[in-house]
Formats: sequence, C-alpha cells, structure tokens
Amino acid sequence: MYCLKSEIIKKLEEHNMTQEELASKIGITRKTLYFRLQNPDDFKLGELKKIKYILGIITEDFFNSSIFKSYETIDERR
Repeated sequence: MYCLKSEIIKKLEEHNMTQEELASKIGITRKTLYFRLQNPDDFKLGELKKIKYILGIITEDFFNSSIFKSYETIDERR
C-alpha cells in the first residue's frame, strides 16, 4: 500500500537530507515532523505544499497516498 510517509522518507534519502533539515525548512521542529509522519492526517496543507516543493514530490503522489485514500473510504460509506 502506498504511504505518504514512505514517499517522504524516500525523497529525503534521494536529496541526502535529514528529517531535521526538512523540518527546519518547512518551519516545524524535528519532533513535530516525526509525529506528522506517524500520523499523516495531522499534516497541515501548508506543510504538505512546502514538502512537495522542497522534495520535488509530484502532486499526484500526494493524491495517491494513504492520507487521501482514507478520506475516499469515508466518503464511500456515506
């Protein structure tokens, strides 16, 4: 299953960047980034936009991620 966390970790490795460096660039603490990666629903839209820009993640990758798939499941139940 596709996971936003794994995509971000993969891109961090590709950019030789630490979670601490990414957190600093998007204006949050390393601890907050770690928490968000464990609980992707807690990411703020602005944080996701910054991560997308910094790591060069394609927009479709976000929409294919588990964070959005969980919302689709909720909508299907209605």
